[in-house]
Amino acid sequence: SVSDYNELKKGFNEENFKIKYDLLESVWDDRPKFPKESIYVHDLCYAGRSLSQKIEVIREKYHSSGADSYIISSLDDIAWTFNLRGSDVLNNTTFYSYTLIE
Repeated sequence: SVSDYNELKKGFNEENFKIKYDLLESVWDDRPKFPKESIYVHDLCYAGRSLSQKIEVIREKYHSSGADSYIISSLDDIAWTFNLRGSDVLNNTTFYSYTLIE
């Protein structure tokens, strides 16, 4: 987030402070482009629970195990959690993403 970036920047010399979001882009020359397909909201009548209800349950679960945050990298889990669908993956309604819930 912008606030995290600004907080990190305080501890460094501003001229030398850069965040490289993808180191591999400088060495993986023939990397395929990421899809730019639309992502859409999966209707609540099919999703069963709202995004906020799902996030609340997930937070309760990881807090009860002593964790401060939870990383989700499985595409189907992210789509389910946020009630979103896409078409980045052939024959699947997922989209490329990563999630950190704090």
